[in-house]
Amino acid sequence: MPAQKIPAAPRCRGAGGHDSIAPMPARLLCLLTAVVLAAHLLVLRGLALPPAAAPQAERPALRTRVLPSPPAPATAPPPPVAATAPVRRVRPAPAPRRQPPRPAATATTPPAAPAVGMPAPAPVDAPADLAAPPAADESDWLAQVAANTLPAPGTQAAAGDPAPHDHSGPAQAASTPAPPDTAPAPAPTPADSAATPPVAIPPAAVLSFEARGRVKGFDYRASAELSWLPEGGHYLARQKVSAFLLGSRSQESTGTLGAAGLRPQRFVDQFRSARTAQFDYASHEVRFSDGASATAPIGDGAQDRLSVFFQLGALLAADPARYPPGTRIAFETVGARRVDRWVFSVQGPERLDLPLGPTAALKLQRVHDEGSDQKDELWLGTELHYLPVRIRLAQDHGDFADLSLASHETP
Repeated sequence: MPAQKIPAAPRCRGAGGHDSIAPMPARLLCLLTAVVLAAHLLVLRGLALPPAAAPQAERPALRTRVLPSPPAPATAPPPPVAATAPVRRVRPAPAPRRQPPRPAATATTPPAAPAVGMPAPAPVDAPADLAAPPAADESDWLAQVAANTLPAPGTQAAAGDPAPHDHSGPAQAASTPAPPDTAPAPAPTPADSAATPPVAIPPAAVLSFEARGRVKGFDYRASAELSWLPEGGHYLARQKVSAFLLGSRSQESTGTLGAAGLRPQRFVDQFRSARTAQFDYASHEVRFSDGASATAPIGDGAQDRLSVFFQLGALLAADPARYPPGTRIAFETVGARRVDRWVFSVQGPERLDLPLGPTAALKLQRVHDEGSDQKDELWLGTELHYLPVRIRLAQDHGDFADLSLASHETP
């Protein structure tokens, strides 16, 4: 009987290549070992082959360094030539021909006759201060209140308007040069009183005003005092405006009184520093302590920016019928730096409700150049010797200053 073949036990190959017999639980270990070896083999094989998506490492390129050659000696660059302009060959200019000498003039040749009717014009010194632009005041609102007007160039009457009563004097007309072929008109003498309008000098008074206004959107209130002190053929006029936290400004006018009214001699404008204007009627000029010009021509009837209101009231008080509504009155007005021509237009009577109480007044308005945004109004008290009782200064952009009489005293 043949012997039965016993099946061989399962074998697995170890790491050293030898076969070993493992029991049944070892089969799982052999299977895991085979899986681990296969995984290692795949990993090692994957490292040996480069991935298709990864770019190959770039080999460093061989660079050759070239040493710079020594710089060439600097030479002047050729002058630039415009590409569009063609180069032309300039021919030398021909030599001038020599002219034969002219024969000398003989004694029989008459000399050239001078031109008739064309004398050499004499130099005329124009008043540079009148042509100069107005200088800016140190305080806009205070300058309006204290000076009773904003500075403005000379005002001319509009075409078709009646000629204003001009109280500037002979130097006003002399400031315009006469034609060379005409003789200047003789200046009127003081004895010629027919052209001098009557005046009524008001008595001494101290006027107190309440002031309110707006400047650059800021509303303010202030107090003002106007003193008029005539005595012995002389006068002293003083005005002072004060506002809390804004300071004060004062003006003073001194001069003489005569048949023609006020004749200023000195005007002082005080704000931080004093600026003066000194009148010299003998030479018909005014001298400034500060300004674009040291002097300026004036006439016999010139006023300053403070005396002009008392002179205007003296004219109206003497003969109100002489100045009906629509009449214009002109003055040559001297400031601390320049001379202007002020023109006032009579508007008519009004009755004002002032802090002093109901007051009868005559309204006047200052005439400005065409296009000016400034409006200056003045009321003179007809029952108070035509002294100022209200002053209002306004501009189109909203700034204004309004002074109303609060009390009236006799010193």
